[in-house]
Amino acid sequence: MARLTKEDKSFMAEMDAQTLAEARVIEQDKSRLDRAKKVAGRMAEDAKERANAMSQISGRSTSQNKSSDNAKRRTSQKPANPLISGIPGAGRRR
Repeated sequence: MARLTKEDKSFMAEMDAQTLAEARVIEQDKSRLDRAKKVAGRMAEDAKERANAMSQISGRSTSQNKSSDNAKRRTSQKPANPLISGIPGAGRRR
């Protein structure tokens, strides 16, 4: 990755602060959070479909992908969400 200038770092910090503030607002609004979760589920399904299409194009079998996906699910834990990992109480079930 290219070295970031002082201005780039400052801009990123401002954008990150805005993103974190927006995440808190969303998390505190139950209906908004529920809608976001619902859409995220649809987006995940769409991403899976695109990934399967790419696997077919590359010559990898989709059945191989499903087997490895199932193995990964059994052996790995859910990763922290980098957008909300620094927010106290973020990710807590409501």
